[in-house]
Amino acid sequence: MALIKLIRNTLCVIIAMAALCSCNKTFSDSQFNKLYELNERGTIVFKGSINNKDYAAFINKYSPTNISGHSFLLDGNDNDTTAFYLKKDNNTLVFNQKGITSKYRIKKMSFSDDEVSGRLRHGLFEKIDFRFSRYYVPEYRECESKRYVETLFDVDTIKDVKYGEVEGYWTKTDYYADVNEILKGQGKTLNNQRLDLRMDIYLPHSDTLASRPLIMLMHGGAFYVGSKDDTPIKKWCSHFASLGYVSVSIDYRMGFRPAKRSIERAVYAAIQDSHAAMRYLVDNQHVYGIDTSMMFVGGTSAGAITALHLAFMNNDTRPESSYDGLFSDDMGPIESTGNNISTNFTIKGVADMWGAISDIYMIDSQDIPVIAFHGDIDDIVPFNHDYPFTKIGPLCKLLFNKMYGSSDIINRLKTNGVSNSNLFTLHNTGHSPHINSSREVNDVFYFIQDNMDPFFHDITVCNDILADGNVFRLKNLNSSNVTWQAAGGLILENSGNEVTIAWFSNAPEHIVRASGTIRGAGFTYEMNVK
Repeated sequence: MALIKLIRNTLCVIIAMAALCSCNKTFSDSQFNKLYELNERGTIVFKGSINNKDYAAFINKYSPTNISGHSFLLDGNDNDTTAFYLKKDNNTLVFNQKGITSKYRIKKMSFSDDEVSGRLRHGLFEKIDFRFSRYYVPEYRECESKRYVETLFDVDTIKDVKYGEVEGYWTKTDYYADVNEILKGQGKTLNNQRLDLRMDIYLPHSDTLASRPLIMLMHGGAFYVGSKDDTPIKKWCSHFASLGYVSVSIDYRMGFRPAKRSIERAVYAAIQDSHAAMRYLVDNQHVYGIDTSMMFVGGTSAGAITALHLAFMNNDTRPESSYDGLFSDDMGPIESTGNNISTNFTIKGVADMWGAISDIYMIDSQDIPVIAFHGDIDDIVPFNHDYPFTKIGPLCKLLFNKMYGSSDIINRLKTNGVSNSNLFTLHNTGHSPHINSSREVNDVFYFIQDNMDPFFHDITVCNDILADGNVFRLKNLNSSNVTWQAAGGLILENSGNEVTIAWFSNAPEHIVRASGTIRGAGFTYEMNVK
């Protein structure tokens, strides 16, 4: 009896289809995708109800008098599709499924452009009411945007944007300072002066996206020499802007006396200045088209040390040397200098190029991914846990505290479950391997660039498909222009970032795919369901 009932219910679906297919209406294959590969040609799909039960039917071959296809019960479970064959003979329908043939009479039938309803009679007493509508399988298209992957833009540069004022020694100097310049610098450390803090901003030219991710990079130079005009930093900023980011290079306070406390305070001053730069950029997000939910920092050497502490240090972990001392004033909280802008921000990722951190445990406060590049024989900034500047011998222990290098940082992050952190160990390599003696970039520079690109991209365009039973949704709710595809199933509901799918248990595969854009970049994800 159960089989007869199933056949009867299925027949009702097919009769509805027969009415639509035999009334001289044409349905183009281009109007729907091949939802389930029943035939080499596209399948016409209908959804509706029979005596208050939901069904779907797939018509893959039809003529005015003959129809064949598959039917599917939509009861919330994964069911088999069942093949059928139907022949129309005047007002009688001959139906065959699973080798059983039955005859039905059409009592009444009405239809509009895409809907059919009516009543069938089987035997003397059984009446079956049905209503079905044409179902258009949602169009699926893979987004091919290469933003953040390929060079798409020329670059506009806004030079010397002032982001703050501070008391300090200096904010820029030539990398090739001789002994006289260094001694002159020591003379400047006797007194503070009022300094302007400036940045260069690199923008993708003629970009129509209103808000772009930000990458702020900081130069190296031992907190003593260097500037935002550092050649590698400028090249990286221009490169990232050409991909579609807003990128920034900043000057920050430098200079110290040859004493451990003074050197630590120079590092903290750079951290304060980088915080002021971020606050300025957040406050001017609409001016420069910045997406403040996606902000990255990075740097080389001293710049990497600054970037790491900007991401992980808070006022509870600021160094003791930044407080009042016998000959020094309290430097204040991290966010207290540079400008009066009061705002919060979150760092989404750090590019660490031969940097280090003062306290490995401050990393535990934030789950921020880090991509690190570090030579394993670096004698300026330690690769592991050691003193900086071991190249000067025992004197390094008098001038510096031990720091935790890139190897320890990445190990700690991975232990904490920040799995998208990664260390590229540059074997048998020392400090600043990305430039030659003339500070010209080399192959290591481009190796670093080629690996930073996917790091920033994957965080910016981070997404995935999450499953809850037969409901599938995108992890990132900022997705737009989303289309879905269900191989081996039928999409019943689609709200953009979420779909409900009924799966055919006898399909050869069950795969859900989603494609769309996030922050102007294309993504495509798929999940094997069973």
